[in-house]
Amino acid sequence: MAYVLVLKGYSKKDGKELLHIEPNWWRNQEMYNDPRLKEIVDGGFLDYEAKLSVEEFRELHEHFKPYANDDWYKTEGWQKRIKEKMEALDSALTEKADEFSHFTVGLYEWSSGM
Repeated sequence: MAYVLVLKGYSKKDGKELLHIEPNWWRNQEMYNDPRLKEIVDGGFLDYEAKLSVEEFRELHEHFKPYANDDWYKTEGWQKRIKEKMEALDSALTEKADEFSHFTVGLYEWSSGM
C-alpha cells in the first residue's frame, strides 16, 4: 500500500483546521519511524498520526526543509509547487504561530485501485 503524508494545523481559538498541506518533500519513511506516531485503523486502512505542539512541529519543519531542494525537487516545476506550501508552513510557524493550538502529522494509507 501507498501512504500520503498530510500536515494539519488547528486553531487555538476554536479548534478548526487552519492549515492542510501535503508536503511532497517530507520523507514518509523518516516520519514512519517517528515514535510519536500512533496507529489508527480506519475502514480497513492502517493510518498513523501524531499530535504535535507548535515547537515540535517547527523542529520537524526545519528538519525536512532542506529536502525541498534535493534530487528531483530542484527542478523548476517542483519548485513552483513547493513554493506556496513552504510559504504557508513558514508563515504558520512564525508570524501566525500564536493562532495555532497544535499540529498533526499523518501518514494515511490509500489504494490506487490497481
